[in-house]
Amino acid sequence: MKATASSTLRWLKMTHYVKNCRNNSCICADKLRRLYLTLPLSNIEEKILEHNIEKQTEKYKECFNKNIK
Repeated sequence: MKATASSTLRWLKMTHYVKNCRNNSCICADKLRRLYLTLPLSNIEEKILEHNIEKQTEKYKECFNKNIK
């Protein structure tokens, strides 16, 4: 399987954007990382994945802001 532009962008976002909000374990960050690493098999799955990433990103931001303060 070859890397596509979207999978490469998701990988970069996962490695540079997502950080733990606690010392070693952060459930919200882990779920978002797993979504970023998911490879869709079809265009429909890709749209569903993008939607799930958006929802989890919102949850991640809330969790991160709550635990950092």
